[in-house]
Amino acid sequence: MDESKIKYLSERRVKITPEHDGITKLFPHNADVHRLNERELIKLQGEVHCFVMESRGNPKMMEQLKRGCLSPERLELKIGAKVMFTRNSMEGKFVNGTTGTVIGFHQYDDFPIIETRAGKRIIAEPADWSIEHEFQVLASITQVPLMLAWAITIHKSQGMSLDAAVIDLAQAFEYGQGYVAISRVRTLAGLYLLGLNKRALEVHPDILAKDVEFRTQSAEAMEKFHGMNVREVRSLQEKFITDCGGKIEVSIALPILAPSKTNIYAETLALVKSGKTIKEIAAARSLTEGTIVSHLEKLRARGDLSEQDITHLADIKDAKKIHVAMRRLGTEALKPIFEFFNGRIPYDALRLARLTFKEGSTDSEKS
Repeated sequence: MDESKIKYLSERRVKITPEHDGITKLFPHNADVHRLNERELIKLQGEVHCFVMESRGNPKMMEQLKRGCLSPERLELKIGAKVMFTRNSMEGKFVNGTTGTVIGFHQYDDFPIIETRAGKRIIAEPADWSIEHEFQVLASITQVPLMLAWAITIHKSQGMSLDAAVIDLAQAFEYGQGYVAISRVRTLAGLYLLGLNKRALEVHPDILAKDVEFRTQSAEAMEKFHGMNVREVRSLQEKFITDCGGKIEVSIALPILAPSKTNIYAETLALVKSGKTIKEIAAARSLTEGTIVSHLEKLRARGDLSEQDITHLADIKDAKKIHVAMRRLGTEALKPIFEFFNGRIPYDALRLARLTFKEGSTDSEKS
């Protein structure tokens, strides 16, 4: 980072003014963040709504998930609270780093209603974070994917994309901290620097040395591979796989990819399209029926699952009377429908009925 670039960044130095009130602030230290968020939340009038994280599965893995989750175990919100989404929405409603304000809470299930900086309104429903192995869920946590966002630490901002941020790097204490903070902001116009010290823009000497080493090794390897024929390269690829403990079933030159989330849902999609029931799919995949219903909900939301694909699921127990209740109460929230039946019909059955729900009513349902 030469002097010309430092001078360029220094032009974004500001002093806090009221115009910065709605912009997320990044600080190096947790204490500054907690102090600001707590102070701003207390200022707000109205009732506190508390959302407590649920966890299940292997205790050590649950702790690992909690450490990696940006949403706190106990999330306290009020109307007017500045918040940030802490993960990406599969439906594309928001991304990790989308900021907004709490403008209310849903009348049935109490989930917060967020108005984003772009003016979009979103109901923030609980989300799952999980650790899976061979399609088995070993541990999971569930929480509303939000965090207070008047201020966040630079460390927790990693992976986020912000339209604007007020950043204090006067007390930066780690190599690379300035890069992490500044690169969160999409444009230079959205960057507001309160302070900037020398350490904030330095790269660790060991990293610089390793960078030279890696670039040299990469160039040498590239030159070596260019001198080999396809068979030699394939042999080296297969040797690498076996040395890592893998097994070659089909000799291929392409890299072997680990199963992804998309593959997980694709297998469920293929089974339901073949006419399998929820129970049969769950047994075939060694998953719970609730997990299979979650897969189908996500596939339906993405548009991968048509009405025709799930017509064989429409004949579930109590489906007709659940659909009648849905026409009266709507399908956005399941809690009022659950209460309508006094808890006699489980949520998984309601979720499955919602998948096969169609607007309008039939004569049999009217009767």
